[in-house]
Amino acid sequence: MGTAPGLQPPCFLCCSAHAEILQTLTFEEILTLWRLAGVRFSSVALGNLPDIAEVHLYRCRECGFQFFDPQLAGDDRFYGELHAKMPGYYSPARPENERNARFAQAHGFDTILDVGCGTGFALDAARCRGLQTFGMELTSSAAEETRSRGHTVFSVLLQELDSDWEGRFDLISLNQLLEHVPDPVAVVKNCIRLLSPRGVIAIAVPSANGVLRWHPWLASNWPPHHVSRWRRKDFYRLSKRCGLVIVKSGGNQLLGSEVESTLLANRDHCQVLHKAYHGLNPAEIKLLAFFYRKTGMKHIFRSQGHSIFCFLARKS
Repeated sequence: MGTAPGLQPPCFLCCSAHAEILQTLTFEEILTLWRLAGVRFSSVALGNLPDIAEVHLYRCRECGFQFFDPQLAGDDRFYGELHAKMPGYYSPARPENERNARFAQAHGFDTILDVGCGTGFALDAARCRGLQTFGMELTSSAAEETRSRGHTVFSVLLQELDSDWEGRFDLISLNQLLEHVPDPVAVVKNCIRLLSPRGVIAIAVPSANGVLRWHPWLASNWPPHHVSRWRRKDFYRLSKRCGLVIVKSGGNQLLGSEVESTLLANRDHCQVLHKAYHGLNPAEIKLLAFFYRKTGMKHIFRSQGHSIFCFLARKS
């Protein structure tokens, strides 16, 4: 499984075959990092992935997009175990949940389809704003939890959804989804047929230029969990490939708690992996985070938090 030795996968966005290796971890190192987070995966969840010796993070030489071998993406067995073994994996407090619901309400939208809806927190927020709620989720345990709260959930792929649903959804949300999939362009294109004439696609992904750049060895930012890393400029190439335009884009605020937890975790992970560490000691990190909070710096770093987002629409 994986790209053959000596071959690099093409860029997910521009399809260029020219890429450079930015970082490398062994698969055993990735599993070690997950164990630090309290998660031990079974052989069933990992499939043939442990046979991979090294995992490379690539950067496209043409457009700068960062990606991994797409064949390393986790499947529904992987996410089923992650849901079971990591309480709080589907967070109710993600900013995109309420942001998308407000956007839909402001534009008079009636329906939302949340692709990869997890346990349905985004749909809860949308229902509170008066929308009819629909989700799409392949992890059976998460899908059942969402259905239990009264949302309609499809357990199929986008391209498999019945044609009766074409043009039915005013807002299609891809919350923390595109970084998990081997072909993000295809995902967005498959959403277009389901959009109503006035429809909008909402995207939120972790930011490669935000707080996560201070923690390069975060297990969840590597395969089999994530297979790409995104910058705001990547939204423009994505929208062009899909024949869409960006209505709005931005990023989450960087909070002091994120500064502290990210820097401390990076220090710990560097020690575990025997990677060079040239940062602050724990006392200095806590002092930095305290200063950041007390001086209101989050109002300056308004788009340097965990995630970035955009809203895409058809060309008028």
